[in-house]
Amino acid sequence: MGIGFTMISGEVIPFLILAIGVDNMFIIKNAMERQTQYSKLEDKVAHGLREVGPNITTAAICEALAFLVGSFTKMPALQNFCVQAAFAIIFNYIFQLTTFVVVLIMDEERKKSGRLDVLFCIKTDDQLK
Repeated sequence: MGIGFTMISGEVIPFLILAIGVDNMFIIKNAMERQTQYSKLEDKVAHGLREVGPNITTAAICEALAFLVGSFTKMPALQNFCVQAAFAIIFNYIFQLTTFVVVLIMDEERKKSGRLDVLFCIKTDDQLK
């Protein structure tokens, strides 16, 4: 794509994406936990994402557009940084609504089956829960 990579991009963008990503992950997790009226996990996920999905989508679009507007500057290093940050935000958004949600569902199923966190192949007794 002809976009150069600078040290600023390599050092700043990961922290930018981490800050945005962690916030959205907590929002998604809390929205799922608030869906206590549903017993099926699929319903909790669907209604939780229905609750917070529009807000996360709007925020991601605004953040990406803000960086894309910044890419119209005449400074090449800033142009590259803004384009890379915009693409990183879009990728992060897609990743959160696909992969993170799947991993969250897998973790909830692991908890239901009474398995440990790290050693998920080991099932716990009822006394340890």
